[in-house]
Amino acid sequence: TFVYLDVAEGSPLPVHSHPHEQVINMFEGQFEIRITGGETRVLGPGDVYVIPGGAEHSGQAITRCRILDVFQPVREEYVWED
Repeated sequence: TFVYLDVAEGSPLPVHSHPHEQVINMFEGQFEIRITGGETRVLGPGDVYVIPGGAEHSGQAITRCRILDVFQPVREEYVWED
């Protein structure tokens, strides 16, 4: 599943987890990602970051961000039909 995000500066990402692997592809801006009990990293344009399925994580947009998230397997809640 591909999800394009245009995130406003300062927007929080609450602590959560999901069974899907998530690959963050940063196009624009700076985003701080935090893995609970693990690392904290600031991502910028061109960065790719993998969050394993089941990993609890959170974050915050430091600036406005444009991000492409890729989830595997498919996230059914993000699938719709025309």
